[in-house]
Amino acid sequence: MDIELDERLSEESREYIIQSFKIARPADILRADLRLVRMLKDQAAIQLGKLVNFEDIDIEDMVVVNSDDGHEILVRKFIPNNSDKSRITVFFHGGGFCLGSRETHSNTVGFLARKTNSIWLSVEYRRCPDEGRYPIPYLDCKSVVEWTIRNKNNLGSLQTRIGICGDSSGGQLASIIAHELKHLLDYQILIYPCVHFSDDYKSAKEFTKECFFLVPEVVEFFTKNLTEEPDKYVDHLSPIMYPDFSRLPKCLIIAAELDPLVDHSICYHKKLTENNIESYLGILKGTIHGYFSQPLVFKTAFQETEQMIFDFFKKI
Repeated sequence: MDIELDERLSEESREYIIQSFKIARPADILRADLRLVRMLKDQAAIQLGKLVNFEDIDIEDMVVVNSDDGHEILVRKFIPNNSDKSRITVFFHGGGFCLGSRETHSNTVGFLARKTNSIWLSVEYRRCPDEGRYPIPYLDCKSVVEWTIRNKNNLGSLQTRIGICGDSSGGQLASIIAHELKHLLDYQILIYPCVHFSDDYKSAKEFTKECFFLVPEVVEFFTKNLTEEPDKYVDHLSPIMYPDFSRLPKCLIIAAELDPLVDHSICYHKKLTENNIESYLGILKGTIHGYFSQPLVFKTAFQETEQMIFDFFKKI
């Protein structure tokens, strides 16, 4: 198989790329039926989920109504049996706003709920373009966060701290909502987020090989599906450019070293610290974009991620 691999790739990343490319190459998404891809990814995730025992966690799907248009948003709730319910984290999955679901990230969120012994809510927001273009995904996620804040006494207690987390496009949504609801949130966890609706970063130009998955034509595909009016939403989709960084919730940013988006994480962490916001940055060596949704494959990288989040929770 003709694959140009980078010498800096970890063994986990290298093996994942080789095995993944036997099924599909990154650019294949450009010609694929998105609904079919979602279904296949969900089915694969459900099968993988059968390998994991989450009997110590109460996992339940529920519905939260979008306050703007009445849409019923599916949310998967993870509550460890012995949790003190002192923290609730609302999670937004990645997938370029087009892919991903509560199924594809169910193992990820389950492991994090167990590691942190806390409540996690995984949001299945509407995906672009067929289920709703931007700002629909953002409005779904924001509605769930607002619902969680209103109902935190029922889920936990009045003293329960509430935060948000997301990977990739989900991290972008989390960073935006952290600005808009900063007076109501206690923390934010951003996993290789996109924080600027721009490709004018060194890492975006450096990591263009197919082995890095998030190749330029795939990014363009996601962008075209996201909105038909990019000029209308470019400012809203670029939290790093927001004028006011005061009083933001404390932040943990986790990035993959070999990721076109790694400079977003580095620059956003710098912007937060320059504005006196408590921020922590971890960069996983040899790791690629997308590892976070594959905890059974990227075992070492995910264990490092779990530990960083666990340590961050001690600071909240």
